Amino acid sequence: MSHETTATSAPAIQQMIGRMTVRELSDSIRAVLESGRLGTPVNVRLHWEISEPASRLSTVSAAAVAIADLALQLDEPTWRVRRHASGKTLNVLGSDRQGRTLMISLVAEATPLTALTIFGNHGLVRLDDGWVDPDSIPESPEHYRWAESLQAAM
Repeated sequence: MSHETTATSAPAIQQMIGRMTVRELSDSIRAVLESGRLGTPVNVRLHWEISEPASRLSTVSAAAVAIADLALQLDEPTWRVRRHASGKTLNVLGSDRQGRTLMISLVAEATPLTALTIFGNHGLVRLDDGWVDPDSIPESPEHYRWAESLQAAM
């Protein structure tokens, strides 16, 4: 597994190897942000492939946005959501008035893989070839402040 970071990133991301839960990934992102080494996050890119059926993509999308938004805390985001005709791929773009963006690609019925990049004004943090267990996704995403606007975009 390849986990690359710049010299400015916290070691929490470097230590993530193999299978992890949504909570473990979220805790690692929080540790990076609290270190201040990344600077101010401006963009997050998350690619998440799951072996589960395409019917799970809506549930996974809420968790993916929650993971990506940990770094950005988008203010009144605008969403663009596109689903491939096959139903197996879902792309989500979120942006706010400050120009911060999150880009998420979700693929169902694929070999499990997770790749995450957080771009900050002082560096970036990357997780390559990881895997976030979709069974660790919280069941009710309604408590997220952006849940209603994301659902409306879908």
